[in-house]
Amino acid sequence: MVLSRIRRWKVDEFYQMAQTGLLQPDEQVELLEGQIIQMTPQGPLHAATTDYTADLLKDALLGKALIRVEKPLRISDYSEPQPDVAVVHLHPRRYADEHPRPDQVYLLVEISDSSLDYDCETKASLYAQARIHDYWVLDARNRQLTVFRDPQQGRYTQTVILDENARIAPSAFPNVELTVKGMLLPAIDLI
Repeated sequence: MVLSRIRRWKVDEFYQMAQTGLLQPDEQVELLEGQIIQMTPQGPLHAATTDYTADLLKDALLGKALIRVEKPLRISDYSEPQPDVAVVHLHPRRYADEHPRPDQVYLLVEISDSSLDYDCETKASLYAQARIHDYWVLDARNRQLTVFRDPQQGRYTQTVILDENARIAPSAFPNVELTVKGMLLPAIDLI
């Protein structure tokens, strides 16, 4: 029996693929665990919720952190995901020389309207292995927030699901309390 081995790509090789035209400029892909993953196209609910969440965090953390929307995060030589919202350390050059690394991350937020299992399993595992201390998955359809904290041995040891009326503070900013509802589009009552 012949066993197949998967060839894992490094971040530098991933960029070389883009420079040589193997990856097209308009391709929506990210590198996870050495594999090139095609990202799901964003629907209007996902895009609008990402904007709401980013705006809320920008207002709440003005002068305390930089909010990056759908930008790469270098978490290892084999992974460079593009979280929907990343709250990172302030940087004098706004990360013009390199993308933020895990020790520069305060909070990551993934918005889910069709990718809940992927965000709560695959992405949570990836971020826990990178020791991202605070990771949130905002479920735009079910109007709730799953909070992952305290990564230990490649997995989060604390997970809690909050409804839209709950209040939460990023662990790095315990005095900055937010509402889950504030990150969501206003609900529309269908009568």
